[in-house]
Amino acid sequence: MKGAKIFLLIIFILLSQINNARPTLMQWEIGFKTMNSIGGALSTDVTVYTFNSTSRNLEFYTSGTTASQFVGSGNDETNGFADVGAGGIGEMFTLGQGGTYYIRIGNKYMIISYGGGAYGDMRFSYYSGPTESMNLDYNNSGYSVSGPYTWSEKTIVLANDFGSDKTNCYGNIHLNSVTIPNVGLIGTTQKREAGTFPHTIAGEDNQNVYNYYRKWRNWSEDGITAISRSLSPADNYSYTAKYAKQVDATISKNYSYGSLYINNNEVTASQYFYDDEQYTVSASYGRASGGLLYEYDHFVYNGSNIYTTYFQINNPTSSQTISVYYNRRPDNTNLNIWFDPTINQPIVVHWNDNENLAVNSYQIWRRVKLNNVWQYPVLLTTFGRGVQTYTDNDFLRANFKEHTALQYDVRQYFSTDGTYSYPYWTDVYGLELSIVPNKDIINAQLLNEIPTSYSLTNYPNPFNPSTTINYQLPESGYVTIKVYDMLGKEIATLVNESKNAGSYNVHFDASKLTSGVYVYTITANNFIQSKKMLLVK
Repeated sequence: MKGAKIFLLIIFILLSQINNARPTLMQWEIGFKTMNSIGGALSTDVTVYTFNSTSRNLEFYTSGTTASQFVGSGNDETNGFADVGAGGIGEMFTLGQGGTYYIRIGNKYMIISYGGGAYGDMRFSYYSGPTESMNLDYNNSGYSVSGPYTWSEKTIVLANDFGSDKTNCYGNIHLNSVTIPNVGLIGTTQKREAGTFPHTIAGEDNQNVYNYYRKWRNWSEDGITAISRSLSPADNYSYTAKYAKQVDATISKNYSYGSLYINNNEVTASQYFYDDEQYTVSASYGRASGGLLYEYDHFVYNGSNIYTTYFQINNPTSSQTISVYYNRRPDNTNLNIWFDPTINQPIVVHWNDNENLAVNSYQIWRRVKLNNVWQYPVLLTTFGRGVQTYTDNDFLRANFKEHTALQYDVRQYFSTDGTYSYPYWTDVYGLELSIVPNKDIINAQLLNEIPTSYSLTNYPNPFNPSTTINYQLPESGYVTIKVYDMLGKEIATLVNESKNAGSYNVHFDASKLTSGVYVYTITANNFIQSKKMLLVK
């Protein structure tokens, strides 16, 4: 009797060790009956997954292999089993007590979820072919069962396009609630079973990649701008998150009274540009403040001078520096030129001093209209601040449109920058007391007014098609005035002769030239000065 017990124990141990998965005669919770195409026992893998709600992925939990022979009979016939809650002798694997599991055999799977109550038993049968199938034979456990489902794995390819330097850039992209790092233009491949769909993909705005911030744009494949999107139905997907590279744009002005615009929007401080955009940079021509007129002169863009009032920046890939420069000259707004109204008395010109104390001298100019043509202006005299009146004894005041048409200008001088106000001619009519001098006599009169310093101006500026260049010489000498284009090519020689000290002007006709910035230069004795003028057609 004792020998029979020992024999039975040896048989039990041998049966429990076959393939580590062959069922024994002990009780089981989940049984498997896997069959080949003719219904015989099939040794095959049974894989268990759990669902990760964060990554929305089926993750491996455990697995086992069914045996190549059946044990038991009827509804208890199996070739593999799993225990629940505690390991037993001969089971393929153990499932935890409670939870949801995906039981996969071949390309079929069932979902079991514990709902409470006694565990009991259930059995799955699997048939490999010719038509693969999986069934729940019976279930008296505390688990609910759904399925069968066909296992279908889908591919999700995600990539990042970080702009102009994209081939060197790697950053974050999001799948569901998981951040996937170090994703570049080639991308990352993720796999998800069809039953886990829908999935959510998302970009990450303003992430710092390769020392530059990246601004979200869209999904390259279809241009959708929403940074987050759902992938449904279950399918293979490929999406690239597209960004723009953000570069610094340092903006500055030499005076606060000018205006600088980016794409027609005034900017007052530094900002950002993006490498997928085009920008038009422009400046206001001028603005008056504090007795001075601030006029646009030029831009300095990334170290280069630009003399047009606007220029384009296309797809900048690195930091940009833009400075705009303005010149200052006296403003005529509050000059308020007027004349004594008494008829048949010498013409008396009145004006107001400029509020800016550095505007410290005033030239009095006159021009006469003969045969319906305005003659060359004549510089009559120069005063300092505080005078505010000048009597012209060459003409008597006349009624409106009687006798000779005259115009007077009080030309203001800004000593800080060495600039004059623009001509501001004011009309009056006068009766001349002597014959109006011809051009030679006018030049002689100019020589009698000896300037105290060199100067060079032109009016109008901008001009079309001609302008008058005015210059002063405090001493006699050989004078040249030449005009150049911005490449340094000489365009015209306007003066090339000896001149006595005095004030002069010369006419420049640019009707045959193209629009643009030109430079005119005076050379006299040891004095050299250049100014810019803008031809606008």
